[in-house]
Amino acid sequence: MNFKNKVCVITGGALGIGRCLTREFARSGEKVIFIDNDKKAGEESLKYIKKKDGDDLFFVGDISEEKTFL
Repeated sequence: MNFKNKVCVITGGALGIGRCLTREFARSGEKVIFIDNDKKAGEESLKYIKKKDGDDLFFVGDISEEKTFL
């Protein structure tokens, strides 16, 4: 499959399976956007996958909480 120029959104993307997914999708050429409530781990994951174009994004929050979306 060709994932180049596609967007992947991952919840819980900073650690564990989520971190593996962010790395694999970034490696395959997708723009990766992920959210996690662990700020430090999320920033480390973003630094690892960040491409020169700077399209990958990380958001801190818990999607089970309404305030995350406000």
